[in-house]
Amino acid sequence: MTEPCKPGLSAAETMRTLDQLRKDGKIDLLETVRLSALEGHESMVRFGKLTTVTVAVQGIGQGRTVRRTDSRDVGTLVRLTARPEGEAILLTLQYEASRLDGPGQEDAPPDTGTVGVTTTMLIEPGQPTLAGSCRSDKTTLLIVSIEK
Repeated sequence: MTEPCKPGLSAAETMRTLDQLRKDGKIDLLETVRLSALEGHESMVRFGKLTTVTVAVQGIGQGRTVRRTDSRDVGTLVRLTARPEGEAILLTLQYEASRLDGPGQEDAPPDTGTVGVTTTMLIEPGQPTLAGSCRSDKTTLLIVSIEK
């Protein structure tokens, strides 16, 4: 996506814009996480996998090679605590996702890309709210929605 979203859009208009950009292939939906929370208690979900990657290949003669491998933990972690504030919900949220960036090379492992968002926000139930994270080559938008 090269052009910014228009400022001042409502949450519903922003969601429609993001949905259209996804349909047009301009942005990717990476995952959807649904998590229930009890008032004042931290809820957490973590899912992912431990994967093996090649970190080096060494020739040992006669056309034979030895691979040195390492384990990488990749996946998603979400922690949240919710507390009512009038009609809204005060949400403390930590989101972290790590993925292998590409296949790597025969003699070098793939990079591990990690994005994260840690925030406290006041959310109206039923109104999607955006939180974001940026790194040099990617912007991650986290869309948060609360249902009572």
